[in-house]
Amino acid sequence: SDGDRAIFVSDDGEVHWGDRSASIIAIHLAERGRYRGSKRVVTAVSTSEYVAEYLRKAGIGVSYTAVGIKRLVEGLRASGGICAFEENGGFVYPLHHSVRDGGAKLALFLEAMAYSGKKASELFSEFPRVYIVKTKIPMDRSKALKAVEAIKQAYKGFEVVDVDGVRIATRGGWFLVRPSGTEPVLRIMLESLSEDEGRRMLSEVLSIVRGVA
Repeated sequence: SDGDRAIFVSDDGEVHWGDRSASIIAIHLAERGRYRGSKRVVTAVSTSEYVAEYLRKAGIGVSYTAVGIKRLVEGLRASGGICAFEENGGFVYPLHHSVRDGGAKLALFLEAMAYSGKKASELFSEFPRVYIVKTKIPMDRSKALKAVEAIKQAYKGFEVVDVDGVRIATRGGWFLVRPSGTEPVLRIMLESLSEDEGRRMLSEVLSIVRGVA
C-alpha cells in the first residue's frame, strides 16, 4: 500500500518474516561501520528470539521496545543504533531517515546479497526452521493485564522482557503474551524448534490465561 514495509520471498519460494531479513541487513551494515552510536538494533518484543540469538552471535546488541513504529524510533533516538525493525516488515535506517521505509529495506537487502555473493535462500538458511503460533483470545484490557501478571508469576526465574506485555525465553523456545493496543483481545505469539514442544508451551500458557479469565 504505502510501501513502508518489506517482506521477502527467497529464490526457493520461502516467505520470510521481516525480522529475519532486517537482521541480515543489520549485520551487513555493522560489518561496514554504517551506523551511529551503539552497535545494536532496536526491535519490538514480537521479534523472534532466534533472530536475537543470530544478532548477538555477530556481536550486535538487541534492545526491545513496545510494539509500534513510534516506540522503535524513540529507542533509536535515545542512544543510536544500526537500525530498528519489526517482524511485520517495518524497517528504519536512521542514516537515511527516521521512518519506516520498505524501499530502503529492499535496497539494503539487495546490497547485502551482492556483498556476500549469496542467494537469498543461502542467507536465510542460517536461521532454524521453527514451529510458530500466533493467536488471540477475546478479553477486556483489565483481564488481559491480569493474565500478563499471572504469566510473570508462573515463569519466575526465566529470562523476562516486560516492556509490552510479557516475553519469556525458555529452553524450548519463547513466547509473547500482550494486550492488544487496538482491540479487546490478548495476543499470544510463540516459537519453538519442535511442534511437540511448541504445543506443550501453548497448552501451559493457555491454562494460566484461562485461569484468570
